This record gives sequence, structure tokens and C-alpha cells, in this order.
Amino acid sequence: GMASEETELEAHELQFQEIQSLNRRRHELKVRYTGYVKKHPEIKTLLNDFMCAALLEKPDNIIHFGREHFLGVAPLPPRLPEYYAPLVLFGPSGVGKRTLLKHLQTQFPNTFVLPIQHTSRLPIASKSEVNGKHFHFVSKDTMTSDIE
Repeated sequence: GMASEETELEAHELQFQEIQSLNRRRHELKVRYTGYVKKHPEIKTLLNDFMCAALLEKPDNIIHFGREHFLGVAPLPPRLPEYYAPLVLFGPSGVGKRTLLKHLQTQFPNTFVLPIQHTSRLPIASKSEVNGKHFHFVSKDTMTSDIE
């Protein structure tokens, strides 16, 4: 009688407290993450697309399926502008072209690069020169025809 009613009441009270605690936690999380979701509405689209694909295909291994699914929607690398206006530094040897370029690279990182020059001479073995890294080594005939 009485003892079992008290036990049922305690169990009911405990369940109620657990539910209240879970609801409070859910509310805290909702408040905390609402701003993020507002800034990134694509998250809902991504998750919805994944859920639809999973329900459609019903994969046995959901983790593998998820990895493959999200690899397929991985962001592409940022596109480079269609056109860069070249900045050409020229002048006699020793005037400070490289010094100026290094200064520009320091002031504006990832903006200025030194192009790899073409040359018709052979690589200098003692300097361990590599084609495509230090110079583009081409034949005199190729150089002449490219210029023309």
C-alpha cells in the first residue's frame, strides 16, 4: 500500500525533475546557438539535405555515408579574381627591385609574387637549380619562338 505509493510518487517526482533539468538545458543551448544558426542559415540546408539523402538511400553504415556525403559538399577553395593588374618592377641590376618587392610582400601579404623567369641557359648544378622553381629552363629556339 502506502510504501509503494510513496515510491511511485518519488519516481514520478524524479522523472519530473529530470524533465525540467533537460528542458532547462535545451533552452540554454537554444539561446546559445540561435545566433550562430542565424549567421549560418546554410547549416539547416546542409542537415536537411543529409537527412533526405540518408532516408532516400538508407545506408547500412551511416558514418561512412555521412563522410562521403559531406565530402561531396565540401566548400570549393576561394576563387581568385578573374584578373590581376600586374605591377611590373623594372630597372638596372642592383637598383633595389627585389628589396621593394620584399617590402611590398611584407606590407601586403599574399598579394605580390615574384614570377618565375624564363631563361635559355642551362641550370647551374652547383646552385641545385630546379626547372619550374628557380627558372623555367627552355631552349633558345623555344625562347625565340615564344618572343616572336
